[in-house]
Amino acid sequence: MRETGRTAYALGVSPIGLLGAHQFYLNRPEYGLLYFFTFGNFGIGWIVDWFPTSGSRKAR
Repeated sequence: MRETGRTAYALGVSPIGLLGAHQFYLNRPEYGLLYFFTFGNFGIGWIVDWFPTSGSRKAR
């Protein structure tokens, strides 16, 4: 996992992840605003973000 991925993951699993901090960090303002106004898609999206998927990582 690259340094950017580690930082985004750390932001995502922290309580500020509910407000979309990790989405803003990854330069996805649309998702960041969605998380901000729905508190992490009512908590469900925030919990899903705890588990990285193979699609979220780029091939080396």
